[in-house]
Amino acid sequence: MNLRLAGGFLGRPVEVVQCETNDILVPANVEMVIEGVIPLDSMEPEGPFGEMYGYMGAEKSKNFFMDVTAITHRENPLFVNQFSGITRGFLTSPIETTANLKFRHKFKNFIGLHYPLETPGFCFVNINKNKAGEGHGNRQCYFKIFENS
Repeated sequence: MNLRLAGGFLGRPVEVVQCETNDILVPANVEMVIEGVIPLDSMEPEGPFGEMYGYMGAEKSKNFFMDVTAITHRENPLFVNQFSGITRGFLTSPIETTANLKFRHKFKNFIGLHYPLETPGFCFVNINKNKAGEGHGNRQCYFKIFENS
């Protein structure tokens, strides 16, 4: 992850700490850091694992593995795991970020846009408006831009 890019999105530098067993810097407020070493001269049997849409993936005869050297975490960390393949969120997150950056430069009253995972095909646009009806034209422009993007 590029910490300067993340700091740009936040509008401030990202606070970092050094890992326990190496010199890598990680964001200080992450939920969990798993450190380790991947030996390039050794492999282990892998799988099969469940794939997207309920299929079982093929068993790989051998694959790389990681020797865990440290696990650090916040008190009561949140741990989210998806046991299937790539889901919609992996695809919509970059689109959402790109749209937010694009609209912030094009429209002065644009605040933000969000694609909730629970509502496929929908997005919420937040604009700054002071009077009734203000921003109506901009809302139409947002959707026209999406159509042409």
